[in-house]
Amino acid sequence: MRKIMFDYGKVRNRYLKTHKVCKVCFDTPGEWRYGTRVEIHHIRGKLGSLREDERGFLPVCRRHHIMIDNNKEWARSHEYLCEKGRWHVPFENEEFPA
Repeated sequence: MRKIMFDYGKVRNRYLKTHKVCKVCFDTPGEWRYGTRVEIHHIRGKLGSLREDERGFLPVCRRHHIMIDNNKEWARSHEYLCEKGRWHVPFENEEFPA
């Protein structure tokens, strides 16, 4: 488990170096603002390969991360959260219409 978290930490830190704006409010929070810098919301969850798959990352400020977690239908309507039935489904397992 420790190695998995270490690997994710490297991926997260690299991603956040280039994604410093909340995709909900388009603000660039500093540490003084909401108690943290931009965080990564996992649109499809963190199971298996999804934890490190940047296709499922959404940079958000702490305030909006909480809002997404607490208002799932609102989050889905704005595509901040995957549709029902796709939670914990890796991108490589997704079936695309022909």
